[in-house]
Amino acid sequence: EFRRVLFRSRLNRAMDRLPDTQRRMLLLRSEGKSLDEIAEICGANKTSTKTMISAARRSLLKMMKS
Repeated sequence: EFRRVLFRSRLNRAMDRLPDTQRRMLLLRSEGKSLDEIAEICGANKTSTKTMISAARRSLLKMMKS
């Protein structure tokens, strides 16, 4: 339980450090939204959306490892 709470805390801190658009797109994706839906919600094209979600994931992994 403690490890899960610690992980969640670190994840939340890392999410807070992401740029707003990346954080929003990643959260929408985690809610099961499609790339098309996310692009429409955020006013971006599908390619940019996919790229930003990928960058957000890479950033999160990097922050979680440090």
